Amino acid sequence: MILYSGPSLIDGSPVVAIATGGSKNPKTGEMLQVWILRADLSPVEAARTGADVAICGTCQLRPLAVAARRAAGEPEGARCYVTLIHGPRSVFDKYSRGGYETAATPDARRRVGAGHMVRLGAYGDPSAVPVIVWRQLLADAVGHTGYTHQWSTRGNAGLTRNLRAMRSLVMASVETIADAERAQNAGWRTFRVRSAQAPGEMMQGERICPASSEAGHKVQCIDCRACSGADGRASPGIAIIDHGPGSRRAA
Repeated sequence: MILYSGPSLIDGSPVVAIATGGSKNPKTGEMLQVWILRADLSPVEAARTGADVAICGTCQLRPLAVAARRAAGEPEGARCYVTLIHGPRSVFDKYSRGGYETAATPDARRRVGAGHMVRLGAYGDPSAVPVIVWRQLLADAVGHTGYTHQWSTRGNAGLTRNLRAMRSLVMASVETIADAERAQNAGWRTFRVRSAQAPGEMMQGERICPASSEAGHKVQCIDCRACSGADGRASPGIAIIDHGPGSRRAA
């Protein structure tokens, strides 16, 4: 179901947000998945050319950002865990064929999310889409998860306003303790990826992701519901050891 089709709040390029069901992800459980994609380019092409900035912004896990670090002789660090040729390309191909209906009204979006646990951003950053779309989708949902790498973005007034409103809904994605402290001081709860080779220390009050390998997969995201932003949560942040493709290659 198409939830939004319009300009990205990150750079104004055409994007689309699409909700799908039936996830087989063993970490998250069977949640309603929302994919945020370029409307005019396949996700593979967008990532290859850098046009994925419209839906990923300044995220340092993007393929071109990782490649730039490699070319400069710097450590590659964490990489995006999403395999573009699987879920994102499949959703984009169906969208290109006109395979999805549109939830064109607030009530229609509310019905899409009703009774579901929702994952905002199975691919793409939720900040690219107006927060009102997410509030409508989540109005009757049982819970949600969401993350943004754009929490520190400056210079884009529309995006900044959107992010301010989204602090209650999504987590700030960070890779260092310093960034986690900055985000928390700005009113965000954080989700911090720790290096698989040097996981380092935990911050005060920070919890290990209970759905992670290091926590023994105690619970799936569908039941945990801790990564739902700053609204009504006591823990300042969640941490997880990098489990993306870069960590596996390094190991």
